[in-house]
Amino acid sequence: MSADPTSTVTTDPCAIDGAIAQVKDKAREFARLPPVTKAQLLRECMAGLLSEAPAWVAAGAKARGADPTAVSYTHLTLPTKA
Repeated sequence: MSADPTSTVTTDPCAIDGAIAQVKDKAREFARLPPVTKAQLLRECMAGLLSEAPAWVAAGAKARGADPTAVSYTHLTLPTKA
């Protein structure tokens, strides 16, 4: 790996454990939802994911010491329209 995997932001392990527990607690409920409902929930998430994608790509490029506008990185971005 060419970049330091250490985060610049400290996350409380209890917060991580809590978030994992929340997902786990809802797993069975989510699994039992009709496919159309699951699809709608995922569509609702897309706007947030798409808005964050350019920053994730830029951060990944920076961590590797690369130019985030270079062709090798721009093809990794998510589409800007859902």
